[in-house]
Amino acid sequence: AGKTTLLLILTTLLKPSKGSARINSYDILKDERKIKEIIGIVFQETSIDERLSVYENLETIAVLQKIPKNEIRKRIKEKLEALGIAEFADKKAGKLSGGIKRRVEIARALLHEPEYLFLDEPTLALDPNAREKIWEHISSLESVKIILATNYLDEAEKLCDAVAFINNGRVIKKADIKELKSRFRENIVEIETKFPEKLMRKIEKFATGRAEMSGNKIKCEIELENMKEFFENISKEDSVDSVEIRKPTLEEIFKKLFSG
Repeated sequence: AGKTTLLLILTTLLKPSKGSARINSYDILKDERKIKEIIGIVFQETSIDERLSVYENLETIAVLQKIPKNEIRKRIKEKLEALGIAEFADKKAGKLSGGIKRRVEIARALLHEPEYLFLDEPTLALDPNAREKIWEHISSLESVKIILATNYLDEAEKLCDAVAFINNGRVIKKADIKELKSRFRENIVEIETKFPEKLMRKIEKFATGRAEMSGNKIKCEIELENMKEFFENISKEDSVDSVEIRKPTLEEIFKKLFSG
């Protein structure tokens, strides 16, 4: 899609082939030093030194970032505690799990207290528990603006206020997530029934688009104004075991917008 390339350009690590960009009032081509002072970045690939302890990794970066000596220990302690990894301070980075390494990298990126934090697929290849922990800590970062590149639409929906979909290096849709979801007047209805084929015939006249059947479950979209009549019909069916109604997820909206 071009997400990583875009982040590398915005963080001045890659020159654009054409075009321009600014972070605050700083030009990415003319003000590299100023931009690096106000941003932090967590790369897609792990980039901490696995031979060093967690504390040594952070201390090395603190020196490179010219954080005052009398501030370094305090800053490291604050970031380790904020990210829930203080207990790993003296452990070699190479012996940590992928989830803990990611939190170390986020702590490192925040040491110099940047205005912007760029995250390039920070939960890639992590297990569900580790992903949840990373989400929790990203959500708690109130004093920094976050730009997140991710392939996980559930992650974007949970963490982001606004989203841009990129395809072949071009932004094909951008919107405030709440505003985007509010445009869809359909509810997603999922029904579990003993006789799905029979119920499908009744549902299809109410559904927006095609209803989907999988085993004894039916999934369909029903416009808000049709919900009352839909349920009046469904309630007469004694074969219905359960009904779930919800708003569409960002992933479902994405598929609806870009199918075909």
